[in-house]
Amino acid sequence: ETENVPSFSDTPIISLSAPPMREILAEINQASNNLYAEALGKILARRLNLESPTEAIAHYLQKIGIDPKEYVLVDASGLSRQNLIAPQTLVKILQLMARSPNSEIAQAYRQSLARPGASGTLKRRFSNTQIQNNLWGKTGTLTGVGALSGYLNTSSGLPLVFSIIVNNSELKSRNLRSAIDEIVTIVNYLERC
Repeated sequence: ETENVPSFSDTPIISLSAPPMREILAEINQASNNLYAEALGKILARRLNLESPTEAIAHYLQKIGIDPKEYVLVDASGLSRQNLIAPQTLVKILQLMARSPNSEIAQAYRQSLARPGASGTLKRRFSNTQIQNNLWGKTGTLTGVGALSGYLNTSSGLPLVFSIIVNNSELKSRNLRSAIDEIVTIVNYLERC
């Protein structure tokens, strides 16, 4: 005699909701959360029925007009030293984001970036300067590598898109950051002339 055993295979054990995309982007761009970046890449790949996160990112970059010859992607987080991109390409991507036909997307992306004196990896940079309330940026740091890319409203009111990448440096990370910050400060000052 067999017993009627209820089937629990369709009964959820737990249900989790993802935070809104704005919060996910802020975690990636402000805190440089590499795990979130990799996970988001995998979700994009799955939705597009592609094999890898890098294919998904390449798909969207090509969709907005970035030629695959302009970069090399090995991972979605940017942690691999085999990832290659020129500052000019990053500037082009940032310009395309700012000019998005959907101004809500452009604004959400800009707001996801770190802010000097306020949030993320720029929280302790450019404090008490004219730049503090006028910069939205994304940093990048590996041993011997320092980067800062983003948007700067200069002291003269001119909006700039910029990208600074230093590779193969023997300087310590804090010295690289200091040099990059000095370049941004000079550009901000020169725009007043």
